[in-house]
Amino acid sequence: MNKIELRNRLEQVMMCNIPKLEGKEELLKQNHTKLADDLQMDSFDIVTLQVALEEMFLFEFNPLEDDFVGIFENMDSLEKFLCLKCGVE
Repeated sequence: MNKIELRNRLEQVMMCNIPKLEGKEELLKQNHTKLADDLQMDSFDIVTLQVALEEMFLFEFNPLEDDFVGIFENMDSLEKFLCLKCGVE
């Protein structure tokens, strides 16, 4: 998997699991889009996304080591974290 494929999967997971993102597809493509502010994702949406990402990419977040605020800040930070977890450069 390359970075483009990973980003496409990320966007797909978000659209399939967070209904309120319907109509916001263009925002998902922008690196600076903030999940909480721009996409109006609340803590329930973040947890839903977290579980969906673990299932899609076959890893587990570590609540003791992973900086959830930083990871889920914007699309770019989330993509970079997933690239690191999945070994995508």
